[in-house]
Amino acid sequence: MFISPAQTSDIPKLAQLEYHDYQEEGYPNTFFWQALAQWPSLFLVCKEASNSDAPVFGYALAAPAEQPQQVWIMSLLVAQAGRGKGIGRKLMDELLAALSRHGYHEALLTVAPNNLAAVKLYQSLGFEVTALKKDYLGPAQDRYLMRKLMLT
Repeated sequence: MFISPAQTSDIPKLAQLEYHDYQEEGYPNTFFWQALAQWPSLFLVCKEASNSDAPVFGYALAAPAEQPQQVWIMSLLVAQAGRGKGIGRKLMDELLAALSRHGYHEALLTVAPNNLAAVKLYQSLGFEVTALKKDYLGPAQDRYLMRKLMLT
């Protein structure tokens, strides 16, 4: 498995991965194009091999927050075929290292409370649940707000 910054050739694969898991609620191609243009160093993919044609097993994406030195982890998604193999942890480890290199001191994310595997992963990486946000993504779409303080 190779983790590297996202490339334009990854975008159709990422959109397909999103659609597979989230159907119409997933991020579309246009979002990935914009994310790559705006936050290229905060957008990582995990592939089977280092070439551009290799299958994508997952990605992690962060974006600067309104407060200086604060960042939002927008998404971590691992394909069904890659789950249970440590890909999510590897992506998050690499992303958190990149965030520290960029001088971010605080990382925030939201996660569905019933996504126990993700909550456990984030907690093992030092994130703490700070709030339960009711209807955060719409009616009946509750989310935990999680926070990690980072040393730079």
